[in-house]
Amino acid sequence: MNGIVNVLKPAGMTSSDVVAVMRRMAGMKRVGHLGTLDPAAAGVLPVMLGRATRLFDILGMHDKEYLSEFVFGVETDTLDAQGEVTARIPWMGDEESVRQALQQWVGPIRQVPPMYSAIKRGGKKLYDLARQGVELDLPGRPVEIYALELVALRQHRAMVRIACSRGTYVRSLCRDVAHTLGTVGHTGILLRTRTGSYTLEKAYTLAELAALADAGKLHTAVQSMEEALAGLPAFHAPDACYRPLCHGAKLYLEHIPAPGLHTLYCRGEFFGLCHGETDAQGALLRIDQLLYGRGILDD
Repeated sequence: MNGIVNVLKPAGMTSSDVVAVMRRMAGMKRVGHLGTLDPAAAGVLPVMLGRATRLFDILGMHDKEYLSEFVFGVETDTLDAQGEVTARIPWMGDEESVRQALQQWVGPIRQVPPMYSAIKRGGKKLYDLARQGVELDLPGRPVEIYALELVALRQHRAMVRIACSRGTYVRSLCRDVAHTLGTVGHTGILLRTRTGSYTLEKAYTLAELAALADAGKLHTAVQSMEEALAGLPAFHAPDACYRPLCHGAKLYLEHIPAPGLHTLYCRGEFFGLCHGETDAQGALLRIDQLLYGRGILDD
């Protein structure tokens, strides 16, 4: 079974926990996820099965959307509700001040990640260093916030809809917005509503997936790799390329794909990913990923 399952991760589980559950359900070892969600967070967590794990670098670049509760006036060491309180600055503002503060963080920004995160520094994850009491002066990382919308404000709690690039930390965003308002803050509820084309409305709960697995129908929840890559332009190789493609051979062709990544087809069959380039011998069809085919691909 090769493809992607749109899983609705529940709060209280790590993303790795979800992968372990899916590994048992699918009865396979090659399983991974797209974009870590904090244990306290819930929402869309696409899980890759089999050869689809080879697509992490492509599918993992997708933009994301969240619905998050920003709690102003209290900061914690983890920047979420699970941490220890480190600062209190009483705050009681209005909707207009929050909207203005949010707009200051829309666009390309440099964001300092939380110490309690899976980013590595010197080969060690930051959250491990944080638990050891190590404090680091972390550099900002470039991310982009496409939209910040105030959904509701109740006293010092704001519900905010967020559209952002890969690599954005909502916890850090809440901290920065709070500082703009002259206070401190942390995230309460955090729900990821979209990762690329994978949406909350079409996500499967683990209970639903378990029921499908018990009925021998787990495959009905698996999106094919071809569908997952449907947004890329397609290149159709000549029929004579079929056998060489099955074995990953170099192919010099009269016509090659335009610049950029393409899905690769031959004799109407989906093979994987390719791009065109030119070397000393001519126009080369470069294979980026062989995902389907016969011969050496029958693993």
